[in-house]
Amino acid sequence: MATTPAKSAAPAKPTKEALQYCTTLINYETIRLGKVKYDKKMLNDPNRGHWENTNIPFRECTGTFYRDPVLDIKEGYIGINFGSKNVTVAMLDDNSLISPLRIGARDLQKPINRNDFQIPAILHFKNLENFLQDYNSLIGRPLTKWADVAASHTVLAEYWRASSQIFSNFMYDIKPWAGRNSGHLRIKDKVKKTYDLPPFLEISENEFNPVEVYAYYLGSLINNMNNGIHLKYILACTKSFNKDVVDKILESFTNGIKKSLPVSILENEEVMQKFSVELGIDEATAYALTALSGYNFQPNIQESVFYGVFDIGAYTTDFAFGSYKPSEEDKRYTYMLDELGARGNKYLGGEILLEAMAYELLVQNQKTLLKKRVQFTRPKDGKRFIGEDAFISSSEEAKRNTVIMIDALRPLWENMTRINTKMKVMLFDREGFKRKIKFKIKKRELLGILEERIDAGLKDFFEFIKNTCNKFNVYPEKVNIFLAGNSSKSLMVEHLCKKISKDSVIEWNIELLDTYNKKMEQLREEAKIASEEARLERERLELEAKLAAEEAAKLAETEETEETEETEEVIESEVSVVEINIEPEEKASTKETVSPQKIILNENMYEIFPYIGTNNSLDKMKERRIAITENNYFATMGAMGVAFGVLKGRQGGKILVNDYSLSEDGHIQFQYYVGDCDANNQLQVLITPHTPYGQWIKYIPATSFETEIYYTIYPAFKGKTLNISKAKKAVLRIEEVDIDHKGFIFIRAISPSKVEYMSGSDELGEIVPNGEIREIILDY
Repeated sequence: MATTPAKSAAPAKPTKEALQYCTTLINYETIRLGKVKYDKKMLNDPNRGHWENTNIPFRECTGTFYRDPVLDIKEGYIGINFGSKNVTVAMLDDNSLISPLRIGARDLQKPINRNDFQIPAILHFKNLENFLQDYNSLIGRPLTKWADVAASHTVLAEYWRASSQIFSNFMYDIKPWAGRNSGHLRIKDKVKKTYDLPPFLEISENEFNPVEVYAYYLGSLINNMNNGIHLKYILACTKSFNKDVVDKILESFTNGIKKSLPVSILENEEVMQKFSVELGIDEATAYALTALSGYNFQPNIQESVFYGVFDIGAYTTDFAFGSYKPSEEDKRYTYMLDELGARGNKYLGGEILLEAMAYELLVQNQKTLLKKRVQFTRPKDGKRFIGEDAFISSSEEAKRNTVIMIDALRPLWENMTRINTKMKVMLFDREGFKRKIKFKIKKRELLGILEERIDAGLKDFFEFIKNTCNKFNVYPEKVNIFLAGNSSKSLMVEHLCKKISKDSVIEWNIELLDTYNKKMEQLREEAKIASEEARLERERLELEAKLAAEEAAKLAETEETEETEETEEVIESEVSVVEINIEPEEKASTKETVSPQKIILNENMYEIFPYIGTNNSLDKMKERRIAITENNYFATMGAMGVAFGVLKGRQGGKILVNDYSLSEDGHIQFQYYVGDCDANNQLQVLITPHTPYGQWIKYIPATSFETEIYYTIYPAFKGKTLNISKAKKAVLRIEEVDIDHKGFIFIRAISPSKVEYMSGSDELGEIVPNGEIREIILDY
């Protein structure tokens, strides 16, 4: 007998609140991230649903579904390159495939655009108080509002259009600000409320942290219902920053990315045991890994591939040098990369070069600017000029004018395009009104500024390679130089790199020959001294033998014949023994002498590889017979080089990365050139980035309470002078009891930006302190 199914109760009619709730769910990422809203079918599809659809009554009356975020957890790793101007992200999936993530795409249904794979490192503060209230309302995925704080390509467009009155609403130097020792920051949001922030390292756990907020937005662009949930992250670091800054950035990214995860994920202890944000290899080395594989380098066991990276970004430049070879010792790895040296310069970058040019141009046109009452800012190393009081300011208008000039000169730097000798630019006067300014441009002088700075940076880079090779006693036949960083797209960088690389080999060979000749001269002098000592010793022994014979003859006259004969036999025996001992000493000294190796470097030892994605790099790939296809991300997306490389060099991967560049305390090299000022106003360098930590250097007599030292980030080369105007001054203070008219002030580097000093004396090569050891922090 058939049974009739029971009729289920009709679902309750959706309330107005329930419908509004569903609308909010559909627009969840639009509200938070400015993304295109999800499709309505998501809520009603039983195989989809929404992570935040947790209200059971609303679910029942609307017939919608909840989706457990655990179902969307993805295996693999996320690699992050936190750049000064842009951030890129790559994903390593469970099939070991590395691909870029479209974090910059507002609508994933639209055709792929190159900007989809990066987001600018910028924050726009509209109503920070509202944002922070929402941010702190939930432990994960709070419903913060894009209308309160935003970060995207649209924000960047607003930044360039912004008037001077709202310029402080933007923060477009997040990473450079974090790297500064003294970085007091004042933010004014769109509702005109101001916020004073201490330097990055002094921000406490509960204070507003721009780096953490940016990481939260980045994590939200990665973890959503389009991309799923990712639990393992690797952040590329820079060797330009001190260890404490890098650690603080890592902590901020950990907190920010964790905040982007759903609450149910955060409360799941088993799942969160898998969550990690780790510090990966440094940015320059990460790029090297990408370039080595992308340019199809396949080293063999007999010969390593040596590489150097000149990574010039927007605000910093990183150096790296090392070797790449097959892994023999540990068969878990395919290749082994030894990072022999790494260094950074926090004050060399494309934006800093543009700022120097903009400043020079503004100074050249000061008469015109004075009439229009236009002000601007001065770079840290900008030359002072008479009457600057009327121009130099830290006002919003001054900052905005500098940025406008930087953007106006950008084509000259990036593309070496022609710029007319006259140019019209709209700037802001002191009152915030727009003024059209006609500039007279001395193009040769502006290009001279670029060439001088890049020339110095590249010379410092090749000096760094030379010192690293000397340190490890490694002299390669060939070194492959990879130009990296967005600023290396400039044709001037590649041109100067080729020229300076050849000159550096010539100078290096001269130094090696000079060192060889000095060693040979030293050996000849030592051999001469040894020969003279041997001659004197032989004469001494002969004299002793002669005296012994004469003594024996005297004994023969007074003693009996038999006793005399026995005595002569004994004497002859002793003399022969002495003569035998001479020859072995001469042979021993000969065996210990080892002739120095005469090293002559290949004049073409450096081969330059252009920045990935440029036309010159594509030509280089064709030269190396590398197939270029649409799926070859390496060939077209240089910006992804670091994000790809940090995944390749991850712990547990197939490439073992050994870092020999850090000190025992994990510090990078010292960052400054320190010394005294001579009578000609030139810097006498005593400590350089190549000086070992902890090595005391004698400075000047300890005869005063205060002693001035000078330091600079500009490289000071052997045989070249550096004007003291390029350096900053610091004062070393000692107590009255430490003054010693027979002693000296000694200084030593102990960390990348910290120097210790004391009053002391040098007694037979041993430094003896006369007073307390003090320290001073250098900040250029």
